[in-house]
Amino acid sequence: MPKLRKLIVFTGTILTYSGSKTPMKTMKSGVHLMPSAPAVFMSVVEFSAFESVPTEDDENGSSDATSNVDEDVDWGAAQKRNVRLVNVRKQASIIELLDMLDESFLGMCQHRRTVARCKDAARDLHEKATPGVMVVNEDWAEKFVISPARMLQSQYWAQISSSIFVSVLAWLDSARWHDRHVLAKGSWVTTVDGKALEVVEQSGEDVTVKSEPKPIKVKRCDLKSMLREGDEVTTTEGEYGRVSSQLGTRVKVIFENGVRERERSSLHHRFWVTKAFFGITNDRKQCVPER
Repeated sequence: MPKLRKLIVFTGTILTYSGSKTPMKTMKSGVHLMPSAPAVFMSVVEFSAFESVPTEDDENGSSDATSNVDEDVDWGAAQKRNVRLVNVRKQASIIELLDMLDESFLGMCQHRRTVARCKDAARDLHEKATPGVMVVNEDWAEKFVISPARMLQSQYWAQISSSIFVSVLAWLDSARWHDRHVLAKGSWVTTVDGKALEVVEQSGEDVTVKSEPKPIKVKRCDLKSMLREGDEVTTTEGEYGRVSSQLGTRVKVIFENGVRERERSSLHHRFWVTKAFFGITNDRKQCVPER
């Protein structure tokens, strides 16, 4: 945008002349259009923009009523948040509008780059994690206000600040990674020779599967659980992929560089287990994380 601005306008002083018989020379300072630039850039346009304005409490100076409350309540920080967004109609030239967008986009682009890096790092961790690695995602909601459903007017100035803490833990199921988990009723497995069988039940290391004329028992170590479309897998060489389909012991896997077939025995099933934890405390000082 700065390069475009240099080609379109300049800031300085120009001389103007009146159209009378005795021309009057005047000085005019400010932003002017380059002689070679289209005049459309100085056209005035109307647009909507959001602006932060103080609420009525801030305008009326309500902070005086809180001077004697508990010091644990950070009223100053709360007062700073007493604003609301208002949709305002504005008028500006196109070049001024471009300047406004340029200023906004600077921070926005930095934010988008940061978000993109975080997503790439999270995806890399998700694809390369192995059993024993625990992924923790957490977030704080600080200075949440606890207020009773019904309260006296004077109680409004003694509301309690608190913090909410949410964390989500995720890890790979080691039993499924090594294909040693207990098989559920109705799940499908394959034998060493590629025959597909439906599980009736599992008791210890003995698995009962459907067969004609009657169910038979097979050792768990002689069976491989069948993978479904979309399942995440890791090869014995450490390559990440997603299952496309499975026929017998052959599995079609979508890798980053294309689709290839692999033996089921050479694949680890990436089955994620997640647990969420929620905490709340009225001690704001103890629940603010260290930066």
